[in-house]
Amino acid sequence: MAVDEQEQDDPGPRHSKITAELIVNLEDPVLVYSKSSQSSHQVLYLSHLDRQAPLFMYSLYFYRSGGDSGVFDRLRDAMERNLVPHFPAAGRIRYGESGEPELHCGDQGVVLVEASTDARIDDFGDMRDANQEFEKFVYKIPPSSDTALIVAQVTRCGCGGFVIGFGSRHELFDGLSALHFLSDWAALARGGVEEIEPPCQDRQRLRPKIKAEEPDRAIDLGELYRESAAESIEEYLGARHKCRVKALSISDEMIQRLKARAMDRDEGSALSSCTTFEVLAAHAWLARIKALEIGDGERALLEFTVNTRPKIDLPHRFMGNAFIMAYSNAAAGNLLSAPFHAVVGAIQSAKASVTEDYIWGSIDALRAAHSVKGSSGLLPSFRQTTIVSDWTRFSFDQLDFGWGAAAFATPVAMLLPDVLFLLRDGMDKRRICLKLGLMPHTMEKFEKNFYDLGSS
Repeated sequence: MAVDEQEQDDPGPRHSKITAELIVNLEDPVLVYSKSSQSSHQVLYLSHLDRQAPLFMYSLYFYRSGGDSGVFDRLRDAMERNLVPHFPAAGRIRYGESGEPELHCGDQGVVLVEASTDARIDDFGDMRDANQEFEKFVYKIPPSSDTALIVAQVTRCGCGGFVIGFGSRHELFDGLSALHFLSDWAALARGGVEEIEPPCQDRQRLRPKIKAEEPDRAIDLGELYRESAAESIEEYLGARHKCRVKALSISDEMIQRLKARAMDRDEGSALSSCTTFEVLAAHAWLARIKALEIGDGERALLEFTVNTRPKIDLPHRFMGNAFIMAYSNAAAGNLLSAPFHAVVGAIQSAKASVTEDYIWGSIDALRAAHSVKGSSGLLPSFRQTTIVSDWTRFSFDQLDFGWGAAAFATPVAMLLPDVLFLLRDGMDKRRICLKLGLMPHTMEKFEKNFYDLGSS
């Protein structure tokens, strides 16, 4: 339904972006090795959670000062020391006799690249709307059987600031593990730290349990495949390069109003509490369903990750992938006609369903999926699927390599039209940022629906 002008959330100030082509000059990449005189030659097990997304994940960190000629050497030295406790990061992924991928540790090195640009940090304007030009701050390693698992590009800017473009193979880290690695690297670069707390490298802890029962995943995958067989997300939305990336700024006032709606007794809500993630995921899910004009009878699916570490007693500094997917799904028409609290409640139920039995059952289900040649165990991309990745719980923007916290931190989002990122808003610490990629005409509809608080 329509709402008055005062019911529209203020998306916050926007600033112009750099208009000229961004030119970044690269030096030759170098391999950086551990400072340890004794290299580990272990072969580490890769869990089925590690193997879900065999690709690089990239992120950017902008710093307004410190970009002098010695910054690269300082970061290189810190990386060499960081690879002592984090020795698997300097390894390589190989296939064992069983045909399954393994993590071979032997200090084969990580890739560091020194770069420079005349552009200044302030030239980038509103960095929330980072576009494909920003990909020049990350070095893309040519794929090969000897591909390094870590790459970092350090770009000095014309203003004296610098940008760190960091990439890691997803088999090596999930978001929390990557934050541990980066935090340790930053601590060593700042100085005053002699040793890093040893991380837990025991990925055997996530081997499937033979007697694990298949969880109730609350979704009929076969039904979803049948409904979507004739219409993949690529066919519906076009080629990836046509997607428009946009970052929507969310005020605390908007969040509080959504929470109030979710707990409104006058609308029949029985919810006693709800989180920021729950209301934003619900609101974005509904806005996306409407923007894509998903049919009332089509099944809409929401996916989001849940950290298993506290649920199955993994060490806090466990290195590897320990997030599991939770799901909520219903017919699109039912979701759009339901009161807002019901959609939020469905997300809460999906979170609560991630018990220890669910986790081990999901890992065993992935094992079965990985036994099919060429399968990652992930659902393919469909327009009915909405994936919400929550970065607000990770303090990437607080990484301090010796020149203060980052002015801005962001994932270099893959232009996948089914993935939405919730981020800390680096331009305004009081806000949260929702970053996504959609076709231009669909993006306009999504943005209108998202800021119309009476529409969900």
